[in-house]
Amino acid sequence: MHTRPSDLELLSQLARAALDLSAQRAWEQISLFDLCNASELSLDACAAAGIGKQAIADRLDHDLDLVMLKAAKGVEAGASHHDRLFEIVMARFDGLEDARPSWMSILHGDGQEPATRLARSARRLRTAAWALEACGVSTDQLMSTARILGLARRLSQVENVWMRDGGDLSKTMAALDQTLRDHADWVQRGTRLGERLSALFKRPSHRQPHADTKASEV
Repeated sequence: MHTRPSDLELLSQLARAALDLSAQRAWEQISLFDLCNASELSLDACAAAGIGKQAIADRLDHDLDLVMLKAAKGVEAGASHHDRLFEIVMARFDGLEDARPSWMSILHGDGQEPATRLARSARRLRTAAWALEACGVSTDQLMSTARILGLARRLSQVENVWMRDGGDLSKTMAALDQTLRDHADWVQRGTRLGERLSALFKRPSHRQPHADTKASEV
């Protein structure tokens, strides 16, 4: 009896096909139909699973985040926050480099349309949040918002450097090192802003509800 692949299996197969095809052709010229053909999957299976081309790109990007998080296990326990973040994020760029022709095509294609640019920006927010979590920084607090936004913007900038870099990634490493130092200053400002906002939200209100005022007058 034939068993329909799970949605995750479908995504995995399509992601592998995406890396193969994008190494040969421009990403924006590859259709979902092309990816299905290369994966020997039917288009209706993708439709049933709600899988589109952006979902495949998202899966590929998420796989790079996993490479980054796995690398976190190998960082020395006593490493500084800067060094730990550098090693973790650099592992992601090593993952990009391992499939450079494919990722050059995908990242260039993502920059062609507003919708794909927005999707890429959203993915960088996710990457930044995971990178900070891997450094022991909680990202579910109000004061973490500035950290995530700042790091995501800087990672996008370094990603652009990587696209112009050579095989030794020296420019990428230098840009990442500098941007993480700049990010540390941003974090300090963001922390102070977050503390002020948290204090503002926690401040008790001295206004009495209208209903209570009416009740006291009766």
